[in-house]
Amino acid sequence: MINELFAIVKINDHRNSLHLTKLFVSLPDPTEERMDKLFDIWFLEEAFEFLRNLDKKHYEKILFNIRKAQIEQDPEIFKKLKDDIWEFRTLYQGLNYRLLSFWDRTNQKNILVVATHGFIKKRRKVPEREIQKAKQIRMKYFMDKERAKRKKK
Repeated sequence: MINELFAIVKINDHRNSLHLTKLFVSLPDPTEERMDKLFDIWFLEEAFEFLRNLDKKHYEKILFNIRKAQIEQDPEIFKKLKDDIWEFRTLYQGLNYRLLSFWDRTNQKNILVVATHGFIKKRRKVPEREIQKAKQIRMKYFMDKERAKRKKK
């Protein structure tokens, strides 16, 4: 069975405006019996660009694993690192792909995981500089979100 995966992509351009784009990929359904999503995912620009620059089969495998993580808890695919930073993990053709992310639970109806950026991991441990980068992106994301909320009022 083929399942259509739509990932909402949030892109901040240099003018600080928001654009929503959809990334479409057809994937086999990882678990046919359970379809309730635990969360939605937003790819920030750097994460989206990382995926876009990979070969098709590689990003399809990563998106397959993300879809699987959306419907079942599996620490081999999605796990907490530290300081509210999580990682999507994919091993494909001997390469360890990682997408770092964080939770945005500010809207109880729509729980989001926001993917910050991706990289190919060469060592056993995730480099501290990658975690720090994700933490900085997380901080900026929530500051921008708060600023946008104040502007609406």
